[in-house]
Amino acid sequence: MTLIYILLAFLGGTFLPIQIGVNAQLRNLVGHSISAMLISIFVSLCTGAFVLFLYSITSNLPWPSWGRLLQAPGWIWTGGILGAFYVWFTIILAPKLGATVLLGLLVAGQLIASLVIDHHGLIGFPHQPITLWRALGVALLILGVILIRRF
Repeated sequence: MTLIYILLAFLGGTFLPIQIGVNAQLRNLVGHSISAMLISIFVSLCTGAFVLFLYSITSNLPWPSWGRLLQAPGWIWTGGILGAFYVWFTIILAPKLGATVLLGLLVAGQLIASLVIDHHGLIGFPHQPITLWRALGVALLILGVILIRRF
């Protein structure tokens, strides 16, 4: 693993608490979590789609055929729905839990789900069995969240 990948992953991780705080403030401004989520996702979708469209046409990226897209299993289209729920949950929970506890719980949930997904080799991930050390790492993270919340 190269250092640039590690740094980019770390940088991407720093965006999450900022995004959550921005969305929570948007909720305060508009008065409801669903309205804030709709605005946040709409702005993200429009700007993101525009930037990706420009990149795609300037890079001559191939577009898959409609036939290939229609052959995809139904579950493959759920990423956006899962992302919407993720944003909604963070908007609701940020003011109640604070950034540190919320992010700790989100990461703990991600790691537990990742252990299960890796262990069974689900959704295209390589099979990596749950080991004592991997489970202990997740348990220590959960312990860290408990300590942060308590003190």
